[in-house]
Amino acid sequence: MDFFYEHRRIGTLKEGVFRKRVKKSKHLMRMNDSWGIQLNALNQLNDQKCTEIRILETEENKVYSVPFEKMWKESQTMMFDGEQAFLPRSEWTITDNTK
Repeated sequence: MDFFYEHRRIGTLKEGVFRKRVKKSKHLMRMNDSWGIQLNALNQLNDQKCTEIRILETEENKVYSVPFEKMWKESQTMMFDGEQAFLPRSEWTITDNTK
């Protein structure tokens, strides 16, 4: 299932895992070193029983993953290109995607 924001595909949900591709230089919220997801998408992911969120960062080729429940309960909502939920990178499990 694809998720969109303003006619742009922002990610895909498959088998309970939401996957999103981003560039750190463009998508990282630098003021609090966080990754964000559109709040309306997060609400839809909750309705669809999402279990995990994975962000593939394409410039450093790393995968950031976090249980959905952690994102749902601990993220901060901010207005930035629409209303988004942000969770600091320190809360994500980071995997080198080149191996």
